[in-house]
Amino acid sequence: MLQKKSLYIPFTILLIIATVQLALVSRMVAFLHIQKTEIGTYHILNTNTSPTDSNGYYLHVLPEKLSLNQGHITNGAAGYGVVITITIALSLLVLFILAALTYVSFVTYLTIDNRINIDIARTLSPTGPQAVAYNIDSWTPET
Repeated sequence: MLQKKSLYIPFTILLIIATVQLALVSRMVAFLHIQKTEIGTYHILNTNTSPTDSNGYYLHVLPEKLSLNQGHITNGAAGYGVVITITIALSLLVLFILAALTYVSFVTYLTIDNRINIDIARTLSPTGPQAVAYNIDSWTPET
């Protein structure tokens, strides 16, 4: 059976890769948006030595057939990776907390009927100022 510690490394790697992937795709989308809205066109200088085309030409910043599917797929996969990592980590945390609460409740239930026997406690008490711990039964702070 897998232990919780064995899942730290793959979830950490998944979270880092997904976060970097989301950052790269977000930056690419921001670049394309800025190019389209603020730049609009590129002025290409003519490298030809012909005197007829000395001014160069303009080219739209986005090509006519720009494929955007891979960006959407990458963004969706990376977002899913982040969400699934956080969901699994939180689920494991909730299971750990519930297991700890169940354990504490069970141990407290097992010790709920414990009573201090006054006669035994009196015999354990030394004559000096030092106190001796009551050594009969097991105890929890709740009992």
